[in-house]
Amino acid sequence: MQNKRFLLAFLVAFIAAVLSYFYIGNQDKSSNEKVSQKGRSTDSPRPMSEKERLEYVSKFITVDGITIEPDTQIGPDGKTVIIEGLMRVKGDVSNSGDKNISKVLLLLLIKDEQDKVIATDLEDILQGRQLDAKDQRNFSFKIRDRKEFSGRYDIRLK
Repeated sequence: MQNKRFLLAFLVAFIAAVLSYFYIGNQDKSSNEKVSQKGRSTDSPRPMSEKERLEYVSKFITVDGITIEPDTQIGPDGKTVIIEGLMRVKGDVSNSGDKNISKVLLLLLIKDEQDKVIATDLEDILQGRQLDAKDQRNFSFKIRDRKEFSGRYDIRLK
């Protein structure tokens, strides 16, 4: 019984020491940040407004290599099988600007044989993950299959 109490007291003291180490370390770090005249840290830029984000997307974000094909998965026998009713949209997104961005909306306009828009899909192709300045990555998302889809589409970035 005595050993259990000692072990419990030791664990509590150890956890308290670890927590205070991290708390004091973070306080020291925050007190050393450079502060501008307005009281903001100059180490981390303020987030873009929606207007600034839209302007930045129009100037510096590009999408290439889009493919739209049936969605697939690996079946129980290890072979690739088509998932009925779903299509997979894939492509690459690039940021040629000097800022990081965490939201890029792709508006996909799906067309029929007569080039008429039959459906639209809006997707955040970054999925909330930051795309750094001068960087690129691939993206992928699912859409509902449409029998009238001709393979033609337009995209708009927002």
